[in-house]
Amino acid sequence: MPFRLMLVNHTPPTASNDVDAVAAALLRDIGLLPGGLEVPSTASRRRRGRPRKGKMDLKGAMDPPRPGEEVLSSVPYRMTIDCFMRHPDKGFTVEELEERLDASRPTVYRHLLKLRELDLLTIMEDDSGSGHRRLYCLRFGRPTKAWRFVDVNAECALENLREMVDLVWSERPRRGGDQRNAGLMLDRTSSHISFRLSLSELTPIDPNASPDDHLIKFLEAVGYITPWSKTGAEDAISESLAYRLFKECLLDRPDRSWTMRELMAVLDTSKPTLYRHLKKLESLDILERGLRGESPRSSKAFRIRYGDLSKAWNFTEEHALQSLRSYRQTVEHLEGLLEDGR
Repeated sequence: MPFRLMLVNHTPPTASNDVDAVAAALLRDIGLLPGGLEVPSTASRRRRGRPRKGKMDLKGAMDPPRPGEEVLSSVPYRMTIDCFMRHPDKGFTVEELEERLDASRPTVYRHLLKLRELDLLTIMEDDSGSGHRRLYCLRFGRPTKAWRFVDVNAECALENLREMVDLVWSERPRRGGDQRNAGLMLDRTSSHISFRLSLSELTPIDPNASPDDHLIKFLEAVGYITPWSKTGAEDAISESLAYRLFKECLLDRPDRSWTMRELMAVLDTSKPTLYRHLKKLESLDILERGLRGESPRSSKAFRIRYGDLSKAWNFTEEHALQSLRSYRQTVEHLEGLLEDGR
């Protein structure tokens, strides 16, 4: 079963004693809760200007929002928390999960597949009793021990991505410097776009493949290029806008910065479409933006961080490792809350 995990900026809710809130925050960020089951935010809107004296209430400010009934009654939440996490030493058959969750067999299998992609579950064969049964169990009967498999798989996936990044960067065409970076005032702080990286198990790199094939495989692995990136059913990925933006502009010319107007002219596209692809790259934190020139009317410009993809990937790796550490802290806190509630 190929490994898959979504990495985002995650704040461990270790100050909260609400099991449901902690569990929902974790499941939402690792991608187990469907998009329509977002945890609602109960925080009030922030007032403009300075806060009034004596009006600041920080009680529960660091607690995650309480999930709604739609989340608590959903199949992925009840399967993960109410079945496997609350009963970590017990195995469940598909029939038992159907009855407990009041869900159809295809639905049960679909969510079991997601848990198996995280490598949290193991399958045990039981021949005792009335007949042969297949039991799905949490690995080693503890959430923290099961999560170690997620950590190991994620670290291996990051190592493979690092090898691909170094290979793609070494195969890029070498060109001379560009003077268009003169006077470029870059903002080297983190992007305002939230970090997001989809990790997956990768096949070994084919040394006989072309540089374009290596680049496409890398862009697909990080979730930048999807099956919907093609402009037409018969078009090649190399002709898609997402690929041309990264390859022809950012990777082939890492020595220069690109304004929105220049990118729109080269790629023959609209500003909303271009921003959509730039935001995907900014969510990986491999782009830096700034102003070309010191005038207030200077154009906003983009380029790969430090003009070096290998160096830029250091930011992505650090974000990913921090997300893994935060996930681990949340799982440890959740296990403690579940044990206290038994």
